[in-house]
Formats: sequence, C-alpha cells, structure tokens
Amino acid sequence: MNVPTKLTVLRIVLTFFIIILLLFPFYSVGVNFPSYNISGINGEVDLKYIIAGIIFIIASLTDFLDGYIARKYNLITDFGKLVDAIADK
Repeated sequence: MNVPTKLTVLRIVLTFFIIILLLFPFYSVGVNFPSYNISGINGEVDLKYIIAGIIFIIASLTDFLDGYIARKYNLITDFGKLVDAIADK
C-alpha cells in the first residue's frame, strides 16, 4: 500500500470520527462538552463541533496531499482510484 492510498484510508477513518462526534448522544452517557463564545457568532459553540471542524480540515488537507503525491510520483492505482472516490463522498 503506497502513501496516497494510506492517506485516503486515513481520510475514511477520520470520517467515522466526525460522524461519531456529530451524531452520538454524549449527554446520555454523562459526557458534557464545554461551550465557547466565538466572536462574530451569536450564541455558544460546543467543543465537539470545533473538534469535528478541525478533523474535517485535516481530512481535506490529506485529500489534497494524496492527490498531489499520487500524480507527482505516478503512484496511481486502480484500488486508489476506487477508494479515493469513496472517501471523497
């Protein structure tokens, strides 16, 4: 497995973390995330949304990076084409 494919698989794994952060009812198991006031936004933003946003930015950067590395070093594979298309969705 080459580096671009590993980055694509990492992006799929990061997607599961985002889904868990956004959909799991943490309050039902007694976990409360702190809320923060951010200037320019009315109301408060929970920490879980900030973490999910940071994970999304990391996943976006890996999308750019795996495409760049695959094209630069000609590491394009059929498996990579398939998995990258799935990860992009």
